[in-house]
Amino acid sequence: MTPVRQVVSKQFTAYSRWFDPGADTLCETCVWLYRNRSLRSDIHLVRQSGPTLDVLTERQLAQLLSAPLPHDAAVIVPSRMGRKHIFADARWGHIAVDDAQIPWTARDVGTLAAVMRLRQAGFGEQHLLDPAPDYTVLRRLPSTQWQTVFEDWRTIDVWRTAPPWWTVALRSATTSS
Repeated sequence: MTPVRQVVSKQFTAYSRWFDPGADTLCETCVWLYRNRSLRSDIHLVRQSGPTLDVLTERQLAQLLSAPLPHDAAVIVPSRMGRKHIFADARWGHIAVDDAQIPWTARDVGTLAAVMRLRQAGFGEQHLLDPAPDYTVLRRLPSTQWQTVFEDWRTIDVWRTAPPWWTVALRSATTSS
């Protein structure tokens, strides 16, 4: 057992989620969990079989999320790199993002596909937050693609006001992976 103050700082705010918030020490597993910086910055996939723990690139995350998430897997997607411990909150069949656990359904697969198409068409992250497609980007596309852009834009409307899904969308639809 390791004293809590040797593991987490005075700014740590997740005591309320601990089984024993008043504990003076942490077990070996918890020490590893809170000291491993990668768990607060990198995307991780945990599978029950094995069990396995893998770091994913944004491209691998996108590939994984091209189908509903299996019930024997948990995905951890930190939104603010290095700021928040979310790994301990992971649940099977869900994606852990900040203080949320989101399931990944067929509907989410379709919405992420729309985000990916818009990114591939040249719309940046900031463009995607707008209520309508930016005309400077739209006019560079063949007019035959415009209808698809407008349909995709409507499809992703629901995520613009849903920060956990939006975080997952932007991490997996990055163009630099």
